[in-house]
Amino acid sequence: MRKRLLLIGPGGLGRARAACFRNNEGVELAGVVARTEASAARAASDFGLPAHGTDVDAVAAEAQPDAVAITVVNSAHHRYIMWALRHDLDVFVDGPMVVNSTQAVEVVALARERGRIVEVGFQRRYHPVIQQARDLIQGGEHGPLIYGEVEFFWHMAPPPGEPLPWYLDDARSGGMAVCHMSYGLNTLRWVLGDPQRVFATGNALAFPPEQVAMDTLSVSLLYDSGSVGHVVANFSAPDGFPSGTMKAHCVSGGFSLQIIHDVAGTFWKGNDVMEVTAAEPAAGDPEWGANDLQAQCDAFVAALDTRQGLLNPPEDSLFELRLIESALASAREGQAVTLG
Repeated sequence: MRKRLLLIGPGGLGRARAACFRNNEGVELAGVVARTEASAARAASDFGLPAHGTDVDAVAAEAQPDAVAITVVNSAHHRYIMWALRHDLDVFVDGPMVVNSTQAVEVVALARERGRIVEVGFQRRYHPVIQQARDLIQGGEHGPLIYGEVEFFWHMAPPPGEPLPWYLDDARSGGMAVCHMSYGLNTLRWVLGDPQRVFATGNALAFPPEQVAMDTLSVSLLYDSGSVGHVVANFSAPDGFPSGTMKAHCVSGGFSLQIIHDVAGTFWKGNDVMEVTAAEPAAGDPEWGANDLQAQCDAFVAALDTRQGLLNPPEDSLFELRLIESALASAREGQAVTLG
């Protein structure tokens, strides 16, 4: 029997997710919840859904979902996740899962209590090239990890005279490190493994400090093995500035990849050099890297029956949020922080 999915938040990425779910015969969109009645009605018309509106309880009563897909502003994630778990629904939520570790602890506890899935939308873990990179670094064939890094710069400054987008309001986004850097950090952690300590520096020079407390953050990931990782990200790069690169190397192998939109680059394995190119999008909007969007949506639908096979559990997001909070503390205090 096909599972029924309630979409909460039909914005740009929400529509890309919805397109991927609609490509899967194991699930059907059963309803949509939006911030305004007009937005809900538009999405319902586009997707052919009778159940729509701004009241999640009313729409869910009509739609009778088995699961939800949450693609709203970050500060609202926690409220909708907890609502879904209390109603015994499985959850797909875009990254970041929530905006701080206190909220993450609550999600982990309730998901375990209710026996529900929470899958967080860091789709790059599902990309086959990223899996190749992980296998190369963690497989041991090319010696121990020496170094890995991600650069994740972004141009988010609005045109003169226009208000700042919600991404640049820490109260709504969770801050640059949670809202933006987490996507690069999550991918690098998947490839390198989790560090034991962090040391960070940062600044807030581009935007009003009352709205953006830390725009640029540079984080060193320190491993007991002696390996070193590094993540740097911001919202203040010039328009068109090159970004979204990930590199790592062992003694005799490594890779250099572009990881925004889709994944392409070069692998070195001993004396062999292999180029990988971006694949054609399988579904949805190419801007979002639809190959791994589709793969993650398919994995989520399969897990509604199998209860396994997912790569972004809530416990992993809890670790990541604690890492980010430790990095921000390190930037403020000027010393390394050991992760618990």
